Amino acid sequence: MNEIKGLTGLRGVAALWVFFLHATWGWTGDSVSMKLARAGGTGVGVFFVLSGFILSYVYADKFASHSIGYGKFMFARISRVYPLHLVTLLVYGTLGAAGLLLLLPQDNHYTFILNLGLLQAWGFTDLVSWNEPAWSISTELFAYLLFPFLIGPLTKAGWRMLIAAACLCGVWLTVFPYNYLVHWLQAIGFVSTGRHQFAYGYSLTMFFGVFMAGCVAFCVMRKLGPKMTPAVSDATALAGVALLVWWCIRANGDIMPWQFTLGSVLVVAGLSGDSGIGKMLFGNDVAFFLGKISYALYLSALLTEAVVVRFVWPVPLWLNLSAALVSATILHYGVEKPAQSWLKGLRRATPEPVQFNGDVVR
Repeated sequence: MNEIKGLTGLRGVAALWVFFLHATWGWTGDSVSMKLARAGGTGVGVFFVLSGFILSYVYADKFASHSIGYGKFMFARISRVYPLHLVTLLVYGTLGAAGLLLLLPQDNHYTFILNLGLLQAWGFTDLVSWNEPAWSISTELFAYLLFPFLIGPLTKAGWRMLIAAACLCGVWLTVFPYNYLVHWLQAIGFVSTGRHQFAYGYSLTMFFGVFMAGCVAFCVMRKLGPKMTPAVSDATALAGVALLVWWCIRANGDIMPWQFTLGSVLVVAGLSGDSGIGKMLFGNDVAFFLGKISYALYLSALLTEAVVVRFVWPVPLWLNLSAALVSATILHYGVEKPAQSWLKGLRRATPEPVQFNGDVVR
C-alpha cells in the first residue's frame, strides 16, 4: 500500500501545533503567531480527521472482504498506541511519587487506574489527569471500537448516503445534541456537571463526529478518483490551510469544532493526492521526520517540559522545543517502535494487517 508522505508530514505539523499551545500557555499578546498558538488544540482535531481517513484507507477493503476480523484490528490498534502511553504514564507517576513533578488533586489512585485502562476520557471523571495529553488516546479508543461496524456501510455507500453521512457529521458538530441531553438531565437534577469537556463523555461524542468526518472524506475521495488532479488537490489543501489559519486568527484561538473539522477535511483530502505543492510543503524530509515521531512528541512534550522546568525557569522556547524533539526521538526509536515490533511478533503465526505508515494519527 502506497505511503502518502504528505499525510505523515501533516501529523508532524499538528503535533507541533499542539506543542506550541502548551509551550506558550499563559503568554500574552495579540500577534498572529500568538493567536495561532492559542488555537493549538486544533491540532487534535487534525489528528482525529487524519485517523478516520487513514484507518479507512488501510482497512475499508479488508473489512469489506472479511479478510480481517475485529479482534485482529483491535490488537493492531492497541499495539500501536498503548505501549508508549503506558511508558509515559509510568514515568509521570514515578516522577510524581518522587516529588520531581507536581501532582494535582485529580492525579489519584482512581484516575491512575482509569489511565491504565485508557478510560480517563469516558466520563468517569470530569478532569484530565496524570499525563494529560493521553485523554485523546482514550477518546480515540472509543472510535476504534466502533470503526469496524461503520466502515463497511460507508465503503458500499452511494453518493446519497455519503452526502447524508457528511450532513450528519456537520449537524453533530454544530448542534451537538448530546450537549442538550446532558444539560436537560442537569436541569431536572439527574446529573451535575461544570460543563467540563470530559464530563459525561463529552470528548467521546464530539470527537467521534470529527473521526467519522475523516472516514466519510476518504469514501468521497475514493469516488472522486481521477477528478482529483494535482491542481485540484493543491487547491483543496491550500483552501483548508487558509480556512484554518483565518478562523484561528479571527477567533483568537477559540475555533469551533465544525470549523477545525471542515478545514482539516479539506487539508487531508488535498494531501491525499500525494502531489504538487501539498507534497512539497508537508511531504518534505523535515515534515516527514516530524510525522514519524509525532505520537511520541504529542504524548511526551508536556512531561518533558515539566522536567525541564525543574532546572530552568523561565524556559526559553527554543530549549523547550529542542528538549521535546530529543525526548520524542528517543521514545519513538527506543520504546515505540521496539514495542510495536515485539507485539507484532506475538501474531506472526497469523497474517499481519496491512500497515500504512503505522496507520495512526497522534
